[in-house]
Amino acid sequence: MTVTVGQVAHGRPDAAFSTLAASSLLLNTTVPVDGGEHLQLRAALDTIAVVVSRRLHTEAFEQG
Repeated sequence: MTVTVGQVAHGRPDAAFSTLAASSLLLNTTVPVDGGEHLQLRAALDTIAVVVSRRLHTEAFEQG
């Protein structure tokens, strides 16, 4: 299953809240993400960003 975490577009009343989409019907995406879940998702994404950033090939950013 692939799960996509998105964010409500700015300018909407519920802006800055997370959204979920999935490649499978196993995940109930019809129920909105609540405030606590939003914070949990943001914390998880921050952790993933740290791990992924640490593993980037620095050579790929060097200009020659």
